[in-house]
Amino acid sequence: MNDDIKRLHAYVRILKKELPAAYPVSINFVSKKISVKDDDCFAATWLDLKKKKFFIQISKSKCYRCMLDSLIHEYAHILDWSHLHDKSEEPEYHSSTWGVWYSKVYRFICREK
Repeated sequence: MNDDIKRLHAYVRILKKELPAAYPVSINFVSKKISVKDDDCFAATWLDLKKKKFFIQISKSKCYRCMLDSLIHEYAHILDWSHLHDKSEEPEYHSSTWGVWYSKVYRFICREK
């Protein structure tokens, strides 16, 4: 595991403690682009209701700053999803509440640097 990935995992540990999600969060860094809903991207998040666990997958093919931005973006999705009463229903993608969570995660990461 390279130093960039170690730093990102450290941020995830802190985020889990300081901005906890409704369920445990697992993060995985992969070598390739990620295919989601007929689209290729560099990061994805999903909830497995059977396991009651959130998953984040981020492509290692980008620079550290891009991976950090992806982590902030995806963790904001998890927090947005965590605050729905019905977790089986995906929240509106990039809603105004997602934007609030994004800013909270972003500000938190900036303070931790």
